[in-house]
Amino acid sequence: MVEIEITLNVTGKDEENDRYLTHAITKNVRSAHLQTAAVEDMGEDACRSVIETVHVQIVEAKNKFSPNGGKPVNLYEVQYAFKFTSNDHKAGEPEIEFSEGDFYHQAVKFESLHTLIIQFVKATTDDCSSRPEHYWADDETVVGTAAMLALVYHDKKYIPDYIAFLRKNDLDHEVNQGVDINGVIKRYGWCRETAYLAAARSLSCYGHHGRDFFKDLLQTSELKTFIAKTENFELFYEGIVRDFKENHHPLYKGHYLGGPKEEYWSSIDYMVDNLNPLLKEAHKQRLRNDLETFWDEYHNGEG
Repeated sequence: MVEIEITLNVTGKDEENDRYLTHAITKNVRSAHLQTAAVEDMGEDACRSVIETVHVQIVEAKNKFSPNGGKPVNLYEVQYAFKFTSNDHKAGEPEIEFSEGDFYHQAVKFESLHTLIIQFVKATTDDCSSRPEHYWADDETVVGTAAMLALVYHDKKYIPDYIAFLRKNDLDHEVNQGVDINGVIKRYGWCRETAYLAAARSLSCYGHHGRDFFKDLLQTSELKTFIAKTENFELFYEGIVRDFKENHHPLYKGHYLGGPKEEYWSSIDYMVDNLNPLLKEAHKQRLRNDLETFWDEYHNGEG
């Protein structure tokens, strides 16, 4: 029988006691329908078991590091590897390993697993709200990237989930995120979802290379051509306002919205400057009016 061997290594940092904690485990996953050692032959049951196993082990690592409801320990590195094993494997023969990317490319073929994949990605970000870092898979890749990209390349309806994921990345030290964002836009062309992604890239997902992103877009005239039509500009504008207002935006989780209005406006003006090449003065005034209404609603208890 063919099995899937999952090796998982989790590292956390106990800041209070200045020590590192580790959780290492190997699990074998079986599926009656898995007959060959090939990723493309993995069915829904096998894929589900792999996702659930990795998810459970991350949760177990958190519980192990913070027993009995103790002070949470930040996980900062989560590494896992997959390979096929079988009873008839002969000593000396190479074992067949497969990548996280290949696995999720197969898993997203099963619509019933999409919610499970989103839950897994969220499990890698649910304690990141107080810090910019994500869990790292290696020096350049954050955990969940392969899963999230597989979903968003499968269906553009997952672009909002992708944006939420990017907001949890440390984009001040981004590596491949810009290339990934461009890849998603090229896959789907300009539409409501990619207009929202471009708006988010200019605001909550600005990061280290956000300015270069817009510079490249303007040089090729792609975005300007798209928003030249009124209905398309409204899609882009809708994305801008949505990104400003969504709860995950640091502007609205921090002191700006809850503090003095002048501080709020200072941040608004700074962010709107990023959009200068695309917004006419009338658009900027419209945006300020909409965001002033948002501030008023919040302080009147309506937000």
